Amino acid sequence: MVSKVTYCMFKISIYLFCFFATECDTILCL
Repeated sequence: MVSKVTYCMFKISIYLFCFFATECDTILCL
């Protein structure tokens, strides 16, 4: 089972990727 800290780090990394992603990459964040 994934720990809460690991899950939060994963969500933060996804958020940062979506924040800095180009317009073409934002399709992954929908």
